[in-house]
Amino acid sequence: MRFKVVGSKRDVMAVVIKNKDTLTMKAGSPAMLQVNATDDGLAVTSSCNLAAALLGNFFGVLYADVAANAYGEAQVFGFNDGTRLRVATRAVATSDVWASYPAGAIGDQLQVCTGTGYGAGSTDMDQAFSNAGSAAGSVYCKLRLGQTYASATTQASSLNLSQTASFLTVKAMIHAF
Repeated sequence: MRFKVVGSKRDVMAVVIKNKDTLTMKAGSPAMLQVNATDDGLAVTSSCNLAAALLGNFFGVLYADVAANAYGEAQVFGFNDGTRLRVATRAVATSDVWASYPAGAIGDQLQVCTGTGYGAGSTDMDQAFSNAGSAAGSVYCKLRLGQTYASATTQASSLNLSQTASFLTVKAMIHAF
């Protein structure tokens, strides 16, 4: 773990992690601690297929993509400029429209998404957070939106033809420990 102690820039705290999932974990996504008696305190998995009981194992936001069995870093404290946020989903059919979504406000609670995609053949893996709005703070994930973003009205199905989830990269305030 490292924690910057001098300088005139914002402070961050990061931990070394090892991806014990079978897929590449995406930059800006949640790292979920995996206790496996081999790499305790180091092993993490993605939030895909995560059981609700394990949401308390949030272990930071990844700085970069991390391949399976590779090492990387997850930020556990500070202001992160690259947090992956899921804002909309749609059914598998590419003719389905994108639903509208509300604007995000500074301080909104972010929650870990635990889905694996949206239908047969979908390559959209959540590996992201969703905005819970101004809801009371979750004990599972201490992450707050650090910027605003605009709402969107229903969009035509011709946008992002092969995707069934839409993501933004946002700033977030992390206090994971």
